[in-house]
Amino acid sequence: MFLRESEGVYQFGQKRVHVKVEKGNQIYCRVGGGYMHIDEFIKSYTNTEVEKIERRDVLERFQNKAAISSITTQQSLNTWEDKEDQRAFSPCRSLRVGSPNRSVSGSKATSPRRK
Repeated sequence: MFLRESEGVYQFGQKRVHVKVEKGNQIYCRVGGGYMHIDEFIKSYTNTEVEKIERRDVLERFQNKAAISSITTQQSLNTWEDKEDQRAFSPCRSLRVGSPNRSVSGSKATSPRRK
């Protein structure tokens, strides 16, 4: 679970840890303003780091599902729009050329006024 980043610096889960070796090959981890023996450090921080990793894994899965859902929804909308476009140009539907109140030139057609 310890990954070396540089000399004396390791990644433990999501936590960056400064490690030193003292006389008699005793390994200590920097915690707060002091040092803790590696055995105590592992007992204290393993559970919390495992929980963080599990939570991150769940969040990544959720985000992946949300992204897939978004892509699927967009593809469905595109398919629906394509079908609508096909229906608009089908021979069974007449295309709307212009409104009955407008002439071909775009100016308003004159209609007889009633008195």
